[in-house]
Amino acid sequence: MADQGMNIAAAALPAPMERRSYKVVGIRVDAVTMPAAIAQIQEWIAARVRGKYVAVTGMHGVSESLRDPHLREIINDAGLIVPGTEKELQPIALG
Repeated sequence: MADQGMNIAAAALPAPMERRSYKVVGIRVDAVTMPAAIAQIQEWIAARVRGKYVAVTGMHGVSESLRDPHLREIINDAGLIVPGTEKELQPIALG
């Protein structure tokens, strides 16, 4: 019975969000608003999607990923990659 409720909830969600993303020295950064990021996470939960995660990284994480290909892979494999602070998000939002 719980599965039926989850299927109904998933059916009521909008289609997967389309978002712009940018490459910053080899790291994908998604240009999303907070409400859009929350909606994406709620969609994953409602659809019981496994293996998705959000990478929150600042310029330090980006620079470390230049030296560490494994870290770069972990970040780029995230379902959603967002800047660590509002200040880092501003140039992306303006793009």
